[in-house]
Amino acid sequence: MIYENIIELLTSLLTIVIIVGVVYVLKRVFSNNTHIQKIIDAEKERKAYPDVQNGKFTRLYTMPYDYNLTAKSIQSYCEEHFPKFYCKVSGNTVRISETRSGLSGEVRELYITHLRQHNISAVELSDPNELEYNYQNRQTNVRSSIDDKGFGKDIREMLRHFQQQAISNRKHK
Repeated sequence: MIYENIIELLTSLLTIVIIVGVVYVLKRVFSNNTHIQKIIDAEKERKAYPDVQNGKFTRLYTMPYDYNLTAKSIQSYCEEHFPKFYCKVSGNTVRISETRSGLSGEVRELYITHLRQHNISAVELSDPNELEYNYQNRQTNVRSSIDDKGFGKDIREMLRHFQQQAISNRKHK
């Protein structure tokens, strides 16, 4: 009797684990496809309207596929042209901050995606401190103002450099 209850319990737990695993895998597959489609659509729009990604609030920079666009190359460029910033590389991600620890001041994370089969490279810009927690009414809000003193402008300038470099490399091939 006890063994039957344990077997039923283990079977139920195993079923729950399998269902959670399948949901997780399906969610990853579908969210990845939407992210890829977003990059493809942004590149089509950039080709049609070359200045569309020059805006102050642009978060996704697309360009022709460029194998030279790596986290290390962005870090090298950042250290050479913007020595007051601190860059940390992790895989295809570059974290750029105004302070060494990144705990104060402005911070941006750059995520590099290469879609070789679509001939597209993309860099997505993220602000990990974009959401602020309001302790009085326990809500999160998007920051209404950023006092970055040119930080965001410098990051966008750097990304547009890599974008223009990839476009000119494609034209010369």
